[in-house]
Amino acid sequence: MGSAENETLLGLVWDNPGRSTISLITACLATILLCTWVVIHPRVYKRESHATLHKLALFVKGIIAPEFIAVEGLQEWSQCRRMERECSAFSGGEFKFIHAFYISMLALRYRAPKGDRVIWPNQYTWLLTQGFIQWEDHSSWGLSLDDICDKSKSDSAAKLLALMQVIWFSAQCILRVAYSLPLSQLESMTIGYIPLFIVTYFFWWNKPKDIRSPSFVELPSMSEEQLQIFESMALSNKFDNEGTKDQVSYWNVWYLTPRVFEKEEEDRVMQVARTNIVEKMAKNQHPNTIPEQPYTTTVNEMEAHGVEEQMNIRKRKEIVVARWDPDLYRSNSGR
Repeated sequence: MGSAENETLLGLVWDNPGRSTISLITACLATILLCTWVVIHPRVYKRESHATLHKLALFVKGIIAPEFIAVEGLQEWSQCRRMERECSAFSGGEFKFIHAFYISMLALRYRAPKGDRVIWPNQYTWLLTQGFIQWEDHSSWGLSLDDICDKSKSDSAAKLLALMQVIWFSAQCILRVAYSLPLSQLESMTIGYIPLFIVTYFFWWNKPKDIRSPSFVELPSMSEEQLQIFESMALSNKFDNEGTKDQVSYWNVWYLTPRVFEKEEEDRVMQVARTNIVEKMAKNQHPNTIPEQPYTTTVNEMEAHGVEEQMNIRKRKEIVVARWDPDLYRSNSGR
């Protein structure tokens, strides 16, 4: 009872040489803002306005939900590791992690009749493994390490300043806990940001930063069928520059970059749907036989046979903050 009577609530302390409200707020905000600004690595946009807004969008998301940025970093890191393994065998081991990051951040584009389009990681891997391009020509594709590092605007001074701020702030909090002194809620929240920033920066350590000009290349000669296969591998058309409504929308700056595993899972679901339709139609036409050669189905046929749910994967428009890789997280969903 006596101890409760002696407890007092401490309000704002504006002038205190040891621990004032202003110094507390300043230290916490400086740590959060510095770490967030240093850790974000935006993708490449041809339009300067989109590039600036995308970086600001990442900054806001990093402050509001830093765990989502960490998940995005993990997904991109996993995709780039996979791309590095697949491409190394066709480049004499010269295809590096930084090359995979450069392509994954939409920095490689090709000319199209109405503008330019993104070359996605799976498309580049397909071109290289199928022999349409040779690694010896990677410099002409803007994949020279010197060119990429020259474009990257990683600020060593900002990194050092953020590191010093984190060390100083963490040491101050540890000492307060060691001497049984209380931490404010703002300090506890700031401490929670630091591990997520460290994890995200680990995943994006080799990723170029603040590249504003993509590399434009000419596609190699391909037959019409090969070109259709190449274009069908595109993960999205929202980030191309052909003047469509989706591409000029400023909402694109909030969207997460699509990942290859999402495309693979979507294609798998569509293939299962087509197979089910073929089997169902074959059963209706010839109950006791199965056709030797499967035939293709159109979108209308798929909808007519009750697979609208599968088709909605392509039709629906979503605003998402994170997606999960079934292979990466060993999930059984969708299997």
